[in-house]
Amino acid sequence: MMRNIYLLVLYLSFPFCMSAQTDSLPPVPIPPKPKPAGKYTLIKAARKELLANFLNNDLGNSLIWVDSLIQMENDKYATLAWDERWLIYLWEEAYGNLFEEVAAFDDQTRYLHSLKIQPPADSLYEWLDHVLYEQRYEMFGKLKKGFLTEEERVFSSLMIEYLLRLNTNAVDWNARTDAFFVKFPTSRFNSFLKSTQTYIPKPSKSAWNLDILFHSGNWTDQLERSFNPLYGIDLGITYVKNRWNYGVHMSIGGAKLARDIIEQNYIWPKKDPSLFVAPEIELGFNILQTKKIRVFPSIGGGYGVLKAPASDEEGDPLPDYYTLFDYRKLYWLASLTTDIKFRIGDSADINAPNGSYQGVRLRLGFRRLYFENKNDYFLSGNMLFFSVGYNFHIFNTLN
Repeated sequence: MMRNIYLLVLYLSFPFCMSAQTDSLPPVPIPPKPKPAGKYTLIKAARKELLANFLNNDLGNSLIWVDSLIQMENDKYATLAWDERWLIYLWEEAYGNLFEEVAAFDDQTRYLHSLKIQPPADSLYEWLDHVLYEQRYEMFGKLKKGFLTEEERVFSSLMIEYLLRLNTNAVDWNARTDAFFVKFPTSRFNSFLKSTQTYIPKPSKSAWNLDILFHSGNWTDQLERSFNPLYGIDLGITYVKNRWNYGVHMSIGGAKLARDIIEQNYIWPKKDPSLFVAPEIELGFNILQTKKIRVFPSIGGGYGVLKAPASDEEGDPLPDYYTLFDYRKLYWLASLTTDIKFRIGDSADINAPNGSYQGVRLRLGFRRLYFENKNDYFLSGNMLFFSVGYNFHIFNTLN
């Protein structure tokens, strides 16, 4: 009996005495949970889906993706640019959304939007602009059928022009929006429309004219025998007010001697160079003023200097007696100036008032010289001159 009991105990304890066997198979790894896609990636994907549905003209799904993008926008990320969103509203005929956003869109809103991380660089805006430009007449037609007030209809029409850049003339756009302000002086859209206007300076009745001209002069009487024709430059600045022209000119030129000039038994030899300097003041009056041409005669006076240069053509100083060939006299003059006008681009682009122009300037005149008082035999005579070149005529602005 006892033997049987011992055998039973030994049998039951046998498993606990055995060593456990090591499992040769590695443990099965647990895959990590997938990380959620980043905000920027989600925005990029949503814009891609919106573009695909827009190009398929799928209004329903486009609305879904627009709503998704609006929900994703926060203080850090911008999901749609404001012009992208407003173009979509016009396409969807979601005029209420457009009006609400535009009415609240001010400089602060624009600034805060610019601080956000902007939408990914894709082709959404380019396709919106291209497709809706082709559909612009349909969009204008929808406005007539929509349940809009006259104010909302006129404003929406202006927005289509503005967003699709149908009116790029700053003067015309300012006039269109000013007309809206007059008709709807208390409109909630006025603040935004004013921000779209371009500052165009208003011209006063005064202007400045700058010119640089090629100058030529033909002598008369003994001066014609003593000097070859003169060539040089003519620089001018003119203040214009109420058709009156108050001008200052500086003509500088040179001519070679056509014969020997004798002064106190000293000779200034033929073919030597000469220098002619003529600062002048003029008073003129516009007799013709159109969009294409301006003509004004002038009278004035100057101080003429006709002399030998300080050195020869090789730069060597001339003999002391050359100081004898230095003739200076006051003179009077008369001239006729013609401006052929060209437009200076868009005046808003250059910050120049309307009426400002650039163009070709022609100046024809007569100088009554008095050099004969210095040497009557060689220097009696006058000068007919002609200048041609370019000028800029810029009106002053009103405050």
